[in-house]
Amino acid sequence: MGGCAGQLRLAEPQSEPTVLEATHFSAHQRPVPSAPQTSSEIGPGSISTAKLSRHALDPKPARGDNASNTAAAPSQDSHAAKIGSAPWLPLPRLREPTVLSFAETGRATGSPPTNALFTYEFDLSPQGRSAPAHAQTSAVPPGARPKQYIRAAVELFAMIGPFGTTWYWFNQDFNQSDWELQWDGKSWRRKIITFDAVRFDSNHFSTNALLHPFATGMWYHVAGRSNHLSMGEALLFSSAASAIWEYLVEFKELVSLNDIIVTPLAGLPFGEVFYQYGEMFSRGRRESLNGVLGLLFGVPQRFHALLDGTPIPKAPETDRFGFPNDVAHEFEVYTGAGLISTNDEEDEPRDRAEIGVRTEIITLRGYDRPGYVPWSVTSDNFTKLAARFVVSSGGVKHISVYAKASYGGVYWKAIDRGPARDLRGVSFFAGLGSAYEYSLRSARGFEDRLGIVSVLGPVVDFTARGGGLKVRAGLDVFGDFAMMTPYASKTFFEHVKGTQTKSVLQFDHYYYGGGVSVVPEISISYESLNAGVEARFDYIRSIEGLDRTEEHIVEKAPAADRRETYRVWLAYVFPQRAMRLSVSREEVFRSGWISIYSNADSVATYLTSLALIF
Repeated sequence: MGGCAGQLRLAEPQSEPTVLEATHFSAHQRPVPSAPQTSSEIGPGSISTAKLSRHALDPKPARGDNASNTAAAPSQDSHAAKIGSAPWLPLPRLREPTVLSFAETGRATGSPPTNALFTYEFDLSPQGRSAPAHAQTSAVPPGARPKQYIRAAVELFAMIGPFGTTWYWFNQDFNQSDWELQWDGKSWRRKIITFDAVRFDSNHFSTNALLHPFATGMWYHVAGRSNHLSMGEALLFSSAASAIWEYLVEFKELVSLNDIIVTPLAGLPFGEVFYQYGEMFSRGRRESLNGVLGLLFGVPQRFHALLDGTPIPKAPETDRFGFPNDVAHEFEVYTGAGLISTNDEEDEPRDRAEIGVRTEIITLRGYDRPGYVPWSVTSDNFTKLAARFVVSSGGVKHISVYAKASYGGVYWKAIDRGPARDLRGVSFFAGLGSAYEYSLRSARGFEDRLGIVSVLGPVVDFTARGGGLKVRAGLDVFGDFAMMTPYASKTFFEHVKGTQTKSVLQFDHYYYGGGVSVVPEISISYESLNAGVEARFDYIRSIEGLDRTEEHIVEKAPAADRRETYRVWLAYVFPQRAMRLSVSREEVFRSGWISIYSNADSVATYLTSLALIF
């Protein structure tokens, strides 16, 4: 027989029947012969109105705020009660009577100010009250879907084989300039024994920083995740696919170390964002904005659900746009206008216009909702996407796209409602994550190009609520692999023109480097007003000794670059929370050196923007 243990909080002391508020539950299936014990989370508001029997237990002496929640045997005194009406979460169909038992420490109605322990039980038997029709489903919950390792491998092979390999060998005129090796013992020894044939390539910046993450790496990751693999498993599959391409398909070329790094690791955050879009929109309503987005992003989910023979579980409740209510999210599409100014006294401030998108999906159970979640390790995650396109009277000034995804981590939450029904409490998450940023910025006669793979690092999110105020703070620290145009490259090439240097630097004016990124941010919200501060610090230094023409280099040209970005913003959210008016100031400090040459400057932008919020 199934059972459940958790907490029910008394909404307020009153005479029977008592109205109870569901806060947080952990469901446990008791072990039966030949069946392992399982556990799953049931979020807040998972209990509908039903008959409940409350068994008063012997009062326990008060022990401060953290009183015991240990269940004891109930007395014969039993009272009628009911559970407050709340949305259902999809649960498996009941095949036998099931009783949920809850233990709570609290003050009994009419009792002295001591902490009394109660248990609550109600029947979810098939003959009793059932879940609402919209919650009844035989679909397999996402966490229970079997992992399709073989199918994921077949799909990756299809991308590499019939499509990728065919393109590669039908474009020999384009690719053969890099052919230096053969399918022989000497070449394989250089690849897998001495690693002398593992080098950085000299391909175009757009090929390495744009096509590899978005045209291959992202889809490798989506193929793994949509076959129900974990993020870590999908990363291993993507890495294997990238290595197979480099070692087997391109066997005549030196193994591209940057491709082996960039393809899976830059593809992961964008692939995870795309996958989470598909998961969310596939569970929402079809006859809405959610339905349109589901057609764009939910194809992998629908295709694999068809192969699995199981429908996609639908959300028990959706918002006005058809988005599931049980996943924390915010989608923002904005446009704005303002000014650009530099630290050069001869430059006049110029007008600018900007359009952009910011999205965030948080799959942590009950995030920013009432309930209690004890310290626990979770595979739920954060995904974030930000893209912008900036133009001015001088043309396109800035194009950038950034994605971040966490792998999971440690999560804790304690949030309830105050007397005014406002949220109060805190939540905390700490885990590991990855990110990727692609950026092109016009800067005084040259393109400042960045492709920063934030390989791995700690990500922290903290939220505190009370009195209508919400404070949210975050901190990310990443180790980076980067492709970057030296900020002093213009002066450098004026002085060393014609001198043999790194092949990628000489061919396309960028280098490969390693470094660190630190990204702190904090925001404050009170009713319709929002304010925040965001910053980012990047330091990258060139990696030496791995250029494909290393033996012929005359000017090694070591380089280092630094970028500091600060943004301050203030916003007003209109009633109905569908639009947001913002004013912001952003300043970017950029500096760098290469060989003996250096350069530095800063650019400040002022923007007034109007955003649609979903």
